[in-house]
Amino acid sequence: MKKLLSVVACVCALMVLVGSVRAADTFVATGGGSYPAEILAEQAYVVSTEYSFAATNAGVSNVVQMVSVPAGTLVLAVLAEISTIEDSASNLTVGDGTDPDGWLAATDMTSLLTAAAGAGAYADGKYYPAADTVDAVVSGACDTAVIRVWVVMVPVTW
Repeated sequence: MKKLLSVVACVCALMVLVGSVRAADTFVATGGGSYPAEILAEQAYVVSTEYSFAATNAGVSNVVQMVSVPAGTLVLAVLAEISTIEDSASNLTVGDGTDPDGWLAATDMTSLLTAAAGAGAYADGKYYPAADTVDAVVSGACDTAVIRVWVVMVPVTW
């Protein structure tokens, strides 16, 4: 909880520094997509998406591309939530194409998880020079769980 509060405080401070965030700066993505031009003006924004394994089952080591990260973006934090538990043994990791658990190490999907801040290799943030995705990977077959991922990012131009 302390880490989550720390992440939220840092994000709020950053948003004050780079500009106010309007309601239009929060988006629900469905795994991909593009973002309005006004976002790409060096201000922090949050993209969140939800994935239901009840709607689309996943097998062992399936990768779910949760959020697209544009090239030249600094991701400050990734938070994950398991809002509906899985009825069979499976773990969830959140990462990217380089490190599948870079944002969140293996977490038991048979228990609720409320907005856990990642404690993986990228806990202090990661700069993406090339476009990538924040991915969820499951260790077992999933057919009931519902997960949500939030990504706090800011475009960076040099």
